[in-house]
Amino acid sequence: MPQAEERLLKKVRRKIRNKQSAQDSRRRKKEYLDELESRAAACSALNQELRKKVQELETSNGSLLRQLQALIKETSSKPAQTGTCVLVRPLWDPPGRPGPALGLTAPVPPQILLLSLGLILLPSSSPFRQGGSRDGLGPTG
Repeated sequence: MPQAEERLLKKVRRKIRNKQSAQDSRRRKKEYLDELESRAAACSALNQELRKKVQELETSNGSLLRQLQALIKETSSKPAQTGTCVLVRPLWDPPGRPGPALGLTAPVPPQILLLSLGLILLPSSSPFRQGGSRDGLGPTG
C-alpha cells in the first residue's frame, strides 16, 4: 500500500474514532442531565411534602400552645392544692413484732424527723402558688 493511501486511511480512521467519541460524550452528558432532572424533581416533591408537614405541625403547635395557655390560666386562678405523704416508722420495735436481728432498729436521723415535722406543719405551702400560702408561713411568689 502506498504511503499516501496509508495516511488517508489513518485520517479516515481517526475521524471515525473522533465521531464515535463525540457521540459517546453527548450520550453520557444526556444521561447525566436526565439523572439531574430526575433528582431535582424528586427533591421538589420531597420539599413540597415537607412544607405541607411543617404547616400541619405549626397548626398543631399553635393549637397545643393555646390549650397550654388555657390550662395555665385555669390553674393559676385556682389555689394550689398540695398534699403531704408521711411515712410513719416507730423509733423502736414493739414487743412481739418480728424485726431485725436482736429486735433493734437503727435510730431515725434527726434530719428526717425535722423534714417530717416540717411537712406536717406546712402542708399547704407551695412555691408555685401566686400570692403566697394561706397561712402566711410559706414562700410567696
